[in-house]
Amino acid sequence: MGSCERLAFAANVLLWRTIRNHRVRPTVYVCNCNGLRKRDVAAAIEAGATRPRDVFARNQCAAQCAKCVCEMREMIQETRQAFAMAAE
Repeated sequence: MGSCERLAFAANVLLWRTIRNHRVRPTVYVCNCNGLRKRDVAAAIEAGATRPRDVFARNQCAAQCAKCVCEMREMIQETRQAFAMAAE
């Protein structure tokens, strides 16, 4: 296995650990107004979302009450950190 393959594998493992850690919380939904689940947000992040606005756009909706924005930002930040660690 080459160094690029190891890096990709490590990044994938870290991403799924981050997603799995978010499933520990009692709620399944991140955004109740739009019915966005953690897996919807995670899929948007994996597709390249870097802001909550991107997550909403990917799911073809818009922020309503914005209570979910902080959790989305946490998920985005944790994913960025996971990829940064994998790149080292």
